[in-house]
Amino acid sequence: MSTHPLPRPVDRDPGQVRTLLEGVAAVALLAALVGGVASALAWATYQVMVLLLS
Repeated sequence: MSTHPLPRPVDRDPGQVRTLLEGVAAVALLAALVGGVASALAWATYQVMVLLLS
């Protein structure tokens, strides 16, 4: 059996953490943009339906 110690989380590279946070921020921004576009499309569709049914 090997007795290699497990790497401690404290030894994590700050640059790696920053890259991870930037990736999470990019995904969150992309999700917000997609949500905004979907919301605008839903609102426009609703307006068209109101116009057609009125």
